[in-house]
Amino acid sequence: MGTDSGIPYVHHTWGPWRGCTKVSAGCNNCYMFREQRRWDNDPTKVVRCSKGNWRQPFKKVTAGQVADGLYPLAQMFKEVWQPGDRVMVCPWSDFFHPAADEWREEAWGVMGARPDIHWIVPTKRTERIPECFKGLAGFHVESLTILASVENQAMADKRIPELLEAKAEWPCFHAGVSLEPMLEYVDLRSVGWAIEDADWVCNALTGEAWCQNSDSPSGYVDDCPKLEWVIIGAENAPKDKVRHCPSVNIHSAKCDCQSAGVPVYVKQIHYDDKDCSGRLNKMPKGWTRQYPDYMESE
Repeated sequence: MGTDSGIPYVHHTWGPWRGCTKVSAGCNNCYMFREQRRWDNDPTKVVRCSKGNWRQPFKKVTAGQVADGLYPLAQMFKEVWQPGDRVMVCPWSDFFHPAADEWREEAWGVMGARPDIHWIVPTKRTERIPECFKGLAGFHVESLTILASVENQAMADKRIPELLEAKAEWPCFHAGVSLEPMLEYVDLRSVGWAIEDADWVCNALTGEAWCQNSDSPSGYVDDCPKLEWVIIGAENAPKDKVRHCPSVNIHSAKCDCQSAGVPVYVKQIHYDDKDCSGRLNKMPKGWTRQYPDYMESE
């Protein structure tokens, strides 16, 4: 799938800044820290990336350059982002990291200037979404998707409600989950979040809401913000560090999503053979790889 990205569900990645700090168990074996140390960079220092990175979404190729052979068709499609391309934001950091606050408004502007691109923003800092949306009056990019990155039930119970509560207040983005690395079975069916007050609770997977207070109106509501996409993947890490994820856990989570009608994309699984614990099957045959309706699948 990737044209200049190793991430199979996107065509490109866009890194306006790099560097991050670990906040939970899912960060323990993060690839960014390994890769940045290989290049003698401090992975814990958040720094702004080059002007070339910031200009990438607007790169153009002239007909003359193509005619002169400077840009063969394959290379042109890698370097020039086409309408409908899927782009992951901040693959080397977290878009909502507080150390990047001074650059985020400019980054919002870049995304707003290319509404024809599907911007995908994973984050483990869902509690900062409301703060980072303040001051963006009128901002709306129909193709913006924010993914709550969760690795276990505790983080799902924390981050998914924070994401959906933010969407209820700022309905200018799509909401999803990146369940990677999956460190245990996560029951997305059990995740609920309060609507306006404690009387109403909404299910994150189905969008159905119900009243918990007998003094309030009874009945169900089914138009509350809910998850629109779920990505599932086992951990990708060195063999001596990887935390094995039984394929039954991924299969169960996949079935939960499908039962609720939520598109699910299984990115990678581990072989279950004891001697191969932690070895990845990156392209599992027959495993579901779906996209939301608002994204083009290919």
